[in-house]
Amino acid sequence: MPDALEISVTPDTTEDLKKILDECISSQRLFVQGQVAGELRQRCSVRIKHPARNMTYDLSGEVVWLEPEGPAAGTGIELDPIGDDLMRQLQLTGVASEGDQDVGPANATGRTAQERIRGLSVSEAQKMALKANVAERVALERRFGISVWDQLLKNNGLTAPEVAAIARNGNLPQPLIEVIVGNNVWLKNAQVQRALLSNPRLNGTALTRVLRALPKPELIRAPMQTSYPMRVRQAARKLMGK
Repeated sequence: MPDALEISVTPDTTEDLKKILDECISSQRLFVQGQVAGELRQRCSVRIKHPARNMTYDLSGEVVWLEPEGPAAGTGIELDPIGDDLMRQLQLTGVASEGDQDVGPANATGRTAQERIRGLSVSEAQKMALKANVAERVALERRFGISVWDQLLKNNGLTAPEVAAIARNGNLPQPLIEVIVGNNVWLKNAQVQRALLSNPRLNGTALTRVLRALPKPELIRAPMQTSYPMRVRQAARKLMGK
């Protein structure tokens, strides 16, 4: 077993830092662009440095995706659960957006999103999912899963990494696949595209739409991506006329 991989990330701006950490919080994944290192399933530690302060954010996880060449070159990491201490650190330092922070009476009692959601019924969770902030959305999805996907996909604050996390789930019902594919903003997002293409339930016209939305270099690579189902790879070859 190889030693744990150590990766350091220093964003150029605070806004870039927020985008990176928002992705970590919402999808439990991190894509380190341009850095290709390690092996699949290798444990790793990630230190994200604040670009303007003497401050770091330490995460851990496992390498799940490697792309050595092209515009998508980089390392994909599936992160371990982010603890409450780090969430509070993000909020106290102003990195987490206002919508991610606990507000109102719940914040006054110090309760986390997980604690607020723990006692909800399915119908209450579905209602909450429509307007939940990112911390609440993550907690809702973890606890209720498929029961709240429909409502989460109607939440105006839903981020592309969150959509991708739902899109890659092999239990995603076909109507919700159609909802994601039918959203042009999501369909143009590379992370959402890869998530959809890895979903074994993607087929028919929805599969064709996703493949047609790929940049040409990505379409060329699709038949060789072993993480995609054979049906997807065959459809990509057919679309290229091969």
